[in-house]
Formats: sequence, structure tokens, C-alpha cells
Amino acid sequence: MPTFEIDKSFLIMKKDKYIRFDWAVKRLLRDKANFDVLEGLLTVLLDRQIHIIDILESESNQQDYDDKFNRVDIKARDSENEIIIVEVQVTRELYFLERILYGVAKAITEHMALGELYSEVKKVYSISILYFDIGKGNDYLYHGQNTFTGVHTGDHLQVTVKERDALVQRLPSEIFPEYFLIRVNGDKFSKAYDVTFTGRDNQLHHPFQTSWGVSTRLVGAIIMTHGDDDGLILPPAVAPIQVVVVPIAAHKPGVSEKAAELAEKISKYARVKLDDSDNAPGWKFSQWEMKGVPLRLEIGPKDLEKNQCVLVRRDTREKVFVSLDELETAIPAQLEALRKDLYERALANREKRTWAATTMDEVKELAKANTGYIKTMWCGDLACEMKMKEEAGLSSRCMPFEQEHLSDVCPCCGKPAKTMVYWGVAY
Repeated sequence: MPTFEIDKSFLIMKKDKYIRFDWAVKRLLRDKANFDVLEGLLTVLLDRQIHIIDILESESNQQDYDDKFNRVDIKARDSENEIIIVEVQVTRELYFLERILYGVAKAITEHMALGELYSEVKKVYSISILYFDIGKGNDYLYHGQNTFTGVHTGDHLQVTVKERDALVQRLPSEIFPEYFLIRVNGDKFSKAYDVTFTGRDNQLHHPFQTSWGVSTRLVGAIIMTHGDDDGLILPPAVAPIQVVVVPIAAHKPGVSEKAAELAEKISKYARVKLDDSDNAPGWKFSQWEMKGVPLRLEIGPKDLEKNQCVLVRRDTREKVFVSLDELETAIPAQLEALRKDLYERALANREKRTWAATTMDEVKELAKANTGYIKTMWCGDLACEMKMKEEAGLSSRCMPFEQEHLSDVCPCCGKPAKTMVYWGVAY
């Protein structure tokens, strides 16, 4: 009888009856395919370009039986050889600050080898996403680092490295850990919309929740952006199955065996599925196209004779005959070409549906005649944002990092404006 290894985190998810955010963060961001998401978050927080090199072991090694156990959700190393810890904390913990201090200390000591100089001590950033409050404060993001304050005078010690005989080579900010505390929405959203649930005490409570759109909104965006009349078209990076192997005339000698062999080889560099069901090939084609699998591999008796197979892209339905000896390079190349084409097509569609306006009359005219985005300058006043919503039916969608100078004034009030904003209809 076959045996199966069960993912313990999946059992926890089933027990909780919902996908916990901390579980999702660990699963999504630890995947190399999603490093761009993790890098984006860290780039904004640290205010410098972050490139993740690898994900390190998140469970600290116990040197002996009595050593304190430590686990974090994500521990990464960037291109500057610095350590970044990301921890999602759902439940309250009495000694939370002590815990994050210990986690940082372990990260420092674990990445120091015997005989290394103290100059090799790694800078550590600790980022905690909290579902609870640890003190009073109106902000959602807090950043802190060690400072030296005089016990009697109260002045701050200004450590210097510039003097000739200085005892330190690096400033404290270059050495000491940095801590980021991020408070999620809590129950503010649920209270505003009176969302409640019955707790174990048989009383109504407002749930703690997020509105970051990391699940259904992203799925919906992918469907609307890339899908067609035949179903999904999934970018390879997010596709659960990147390649489906479909044997043709599987009853013929050697076909099924070869299909299984190819699926095993492909699994080393792509997420693959072997469809060896009894359904007709046409039914299989339609089924996997509807599910959005990026690439289909067909192999039949004639292909075996020629030592080849057929690769079919989901987006264009283009068929390419490829030697079986070249699959290891051909499949990644096809997946990359599909990814690039999907991106460029979506970008072209967005650009085609984006218009610039400098006056309120232009905004109203464009909004009435088109669907898409309208970009204008904005003074930053909330009253102007409300005016845009009331008069044109548009709300602010984003402030792009790459700003354009469309005019000198806000179209709503005529005051000086330095920020460009994209406006659109919120459905």
C-alpha cells in the first residue's frame, strides 16, 4: 500500500478551518518564485534596494539538549550579506520584546564561525507583523534601534568613527539590529461594517482581519488580466501546474511508459502533471486549457519514432515540435516566452486604457467616454480627492514610484501640485 507524507502545516490549516495569514506569508514568501514580492516589501521598509540571495534555515540549531529553541517565519540573506527576519505574530505573547531580541541574537551567533573576526558580525533586521497592540500609538509602522543615552545627563552619545584613534570602525546603526513593528488592521474594518462571529464564550466578537488582498483579489486580477473565453491563462510563476504531459494513443506500446518517464525528468525543473486518465485527448486538452496550465506536452507513437514531442502554449495555442533530448532547455524557454508575452500584452492593454488630464473638464469627459485609468496631478488635499469621486465618479488607485509632471496645478482646486495620481472606478 502506498504511503503519503502529510504536511503538518496543512493539518493546522484544516483544524483552523481557514488559511491563516502567517501560514500564507511563510508559504508564499519563502518560495524563490515570489522573491520579488518579499524584495518589494523589504525595499519599502528599509528604504534601499533589496535583493534576496537565499532563504536561510528558520529553525535555530540546538547545540545541546538544554539550548533554547527558536523558530521564525522567514530568515533571509540579502546581497549585502545582511540577515532579515520576518515574523507574523497572531497571538499575544507576554515577553514578546524579549523573544524578538533572542531571535536576533541567535541569528547573529549562528552566522559567526569559529575563528572569524568580530568585524564579520552580520547586520540583522527584525520585522514583526503583529495582530495585537504592545503599547499606545497611532501609527501602524514603528522602527527602532539601539541608542546610548546618558544616565544622569540624558544626552545621546554621539559615536564617531572619523577620529584617527577611534576605537570603533562602524557606527552603531551599521552594526546593531533594527526592529520593525507592523500593526495590521485589527478589528477596525470588522467594526466599521459590523462583521461579527460567535466565540467560544457564546458571545459576539469582531474578528481581526486584513484587507491586503493577498488571496481572492490577486486571483481575480489574474483571471481578468490574462484569461480568455476558454478559461484561465496562468503566468508560469503562479501556476500550480506549469506543464501537463498528455500521452496520445496511450494503449500503443511504449507511449505510457515514455510519458511517465518524461514527467519524472521534467519534475526536476518545472511543476508537472501526468494526465494518464482514460479520458479522450481532446477532453484532456480542453480540461487543462480551462485550468490555465501554461504548457502542454503531447507525445504519441509517431513522436516516439522521431524522438520528439509537441509543446503547446496555452496563450497562443502555438505548437512546436521539440526533440526529447532538448526538453530541459526548451520547456524553460517556452515558459519564459509565455511569461514575457503575457506581461507585455497586459502592459500594452493598460497603456492603451490610460489617459492624461490636466483639468476637471478633461477628467469628466474621459471618464464618461472610456474605461480604464486617468492620471492627473494632485495637491494632496483630501477634499480634492472627495471632489474627484463626487464629480467624476473616480477614486485614487495609486501613486506610482515613477512620477510624471503633467502640469503645475491640481485639476480639482488649481493649487500647486507635485504628485501624479492614477484615478479609476472602484468596482
